Amino acid sequence: MNVSGTVIVVDETGAAVKSASVKGEWTLPDGSKVLRTASSNKRGRASFSTDGERGTYTLTVLDIIKTGYSFDSANSVLEKSIEK
Repeated sequence: MNVSGTVIVVDETGAAVKSASVKGEWTLPDGSKVLRTASSNKRGRASFSTDGERGTYTLTVLDIIKTGYSFDSANSVLEKSIEK
């Protein structure tokens, strides 16, 4: 089964940030973790996917890197769970 999640990267004005490197971590139903890196597109979307069994998958954003920008983790949604 494939599970996917999207991280949306925006600046302080809410404008999409393209070409940002997003580091994410999936927590799988068995508790194991899988690291992934994706680049944001022109709409600021970075897509992540993983495979596994039925259960709860949690995608956690670990870092976002883009020259000229700072990652504001305190004012960001960093974790979301998906039930499959």
